[in-house]
Order: sequence, then C-alpha cells, then structure tokens
Amino acid sequence: MSQMMIIYMAVHIIGSLFCLPYHFYLVIYWRPATPEIQNDAPLYDPYAMYWMGIFMAVYLYTPAVPVFFLTLDRCIALKFPIHYNGKFMREKMAITALVITIIWCVALIIGLLQELPLNTTTVKYCLIVDCVTIKYNRVVGKYMKLSVVILNVLCTAYFLYALRTFKLSVGERNVFSMKNRVVIVTAVSETILNVAPTLFTTIFTSIYNDSPSDILGNYGIVMFTLDAMICSIFYVKIYMRTDPQSIIINQYLGVNIVHQHHRPSASMTNTSNMNS
Repeated sequence: MSQMMIIYMAVHIIGSLFCLPYHFYLVIYWRPATPEIQNDAPLYDPYAMYWMGIFMAVYLYTPAVPVFFLTLDRCIALKFPIHYNGKFMREKMAITALVITIIWCVALIIGLLQELPLNTTTVKYCLIVDCVTIKYNRVVGKYMKLSVVILNVLCTAYFLYALRTFKLSVGERNVFSMKNRVVIVTAVSETILNVAPTLFTTIFTSIYNDSPSDILGNYGIVMFTLDAMICSIFYVKIYMRTDPQSIIINQYLGVNIVHQHHRPSASMTNTSNMNS
C-alpha cells in the first residue's frame, strides 16, 4: 500500500471518529415532532450542534485533498517512471500531501470559527449543522473545496489519458495494475458522488442565494457517505484478494503483482538486473 493511500485512509478513519459525537447527539436527542417542540422547545442546542458539527464540516471538505495527491502520484509515476520510483521521492511527496492536508484542516476550522457568536434566535430550530452556520454559509470551505475539485477533474482527466497512452506501450495488463485500478475507482467515485454535488451546491447557492439542503435535505452527507462506503468495499476486496506475493519493479508503472507460485520470466529478470 502506497503512502498516499495510507494518508487517504487515515483522513477517512480520523474524520469518521471525530464525527461520531455529532451523529450520536442527533440520534439520542431526537424526539417526535409535537406542537411544544415546534413552538417552544427546540430539539437540539445550537452551540452543542455547532461544536460537534464543526468536525463533520471539516471532514466533508477534506478528503478531496488526499484524492488529488493520490491521483497526482499516479500521474507523476506514469510521466516520470524512472526518476519517481525512488523511495525518497515518494516519501517527499507523501510528507508534502500530509502537511498540506493538515494546513487545509486548520484553515477550515478557522473559517468555521468566524460563525461565532451564533444568532441563537435564528438558528433555534436547526436540525443539521448546515443550519447553524448561516452567517457566512461556510463560504470559505465551499470555495476551498471547489478549487481542489477543479484540480481533481483536470488531474483525473490527465491520468486517464496517460493510462491510454501507456496501454499502447506496455499492454493492458500492466496498465490496469492494482495501484492504477484503486486510483481509477477512487477518482471516479469522488467525481460522481463528491465533485458533482459540490458543483451543484455552488451553482445553486450562487443563483438563488440559498442552500439546496433546505429543499433536498442533507444530501451532501449521504453522497459523501456513499463515496466512502463504495471505496471501502473496493479496497477490502482488492487488498484481501492479494495473497502473499512478491513485488517486481516495472520501469513504466512502478508495480506489478506476481504470486509466489509464479516465477518471473527471464526477460523480466534481466530487465530488473539491468535497472539495478
């Protein structure tokens, strides 16, 4: 497993853990709608929802960053296979991705803190965290994510183009290696379930000056959760299927999986010796 994939998975694991208090709070304190609740007694305390939901908001905007670096890592590996296959270069890229991800999270938190103090009269009957952040409507996070979304689309397009180019050079089997298949699924899932909703929300908010969540509900979290679920199922399937194996460095794509009961061909062995 590459360092980029570890960072990507760590973001999801840490983000999911930090979101648990928010979701537990919503479930435990939920009550059926009654006239008393609708008129005088709100379901949730706005400040409790804000402080627990702030981590949910950060988590929603963060995975786009490691996805970008995950795709960029594969693009560079395809473009500069010999120079980029070294351990030092990959670790350097991983450290850069980690530092930028941390700075990204800090910037999002600072942006969300600008919502304080909350207007408790306006947000008294909020049921989701989006409702308590109406002062700036999380504009910092939305435009930060939009910028990375655009980079992701461009990087994914180049990655697919590079795969097609290298398919003609090294064959289909080498092009669709485990690492490349993982990135393809991650990038496509991110585009459909994360990029598209982000673009829709941005366009809708710009035109109507209102959040589509008020009409469609908390669709962003649902799509985001589906993205994480699909990728998780695929990763478990892909990594559980790879039995004990040996890794052979390929001069084009970096990794080929060869099971132990198969031996590399003489030509591949000679190529490895020449490269070493």
